[in-house]
Amino acid sequence: MKFLNVGKIVNTFGIKGELKIVSRFEMPEKVFLKGNKLRINNNLFLITNARFHHHNYLVELNNIKDINEIEYLVGNDVFFNEDDLHLQDSEYLISELVDYKVLNNNKEIGIVTDYDDNKINPLIKVNNKFYIPIKGNFIKKINKDNKEIITENLEGLML
Repeated sequence: MKFLNVGKIVNTFGIKGELKIVSRFEMPEKVFLKGNKLRINNNLFLITNARFHHHNYLVELNNIKDINEIEYLVGNDVFFNEDDLHLQDSEYLISELVDYKVLNNNKEIGIVTDYDDNKINPLIKVNNKFYIPIKGNFIKKINKDNKEIITENLEGLML
């Protein structure tokens, strides 16, 4: 099992035991759902209620309805089992694209060395030299089996 860091508990919310979680994870809508399990301090907690509120997630764990029983978790990172994302063949995490080969016009032009998941237009960095936007007409196909990204129209992006 691989656990992914999906956020940080920054505070409690109200007096009924909800935790405020800040998440920069790229698929939070698959994580913060009633019935899912989160790992905090190497303990598994069941999400018994979750809602999005002012750019954060408010989460109730293990049916705890008292702030005094849950506030000890404030300040901790929150993890989620990658297998529980149930990604379809066409879905991927940008972070897993690191080390993929990048091909343009059937020629290898480099390796993905980093990424910038800025939510508006995520980017992958090739050979630490240039970025390719995930959105738009640059990426034709992502082949997860061969760890390859097939691209087109990169002439203006490459240095």
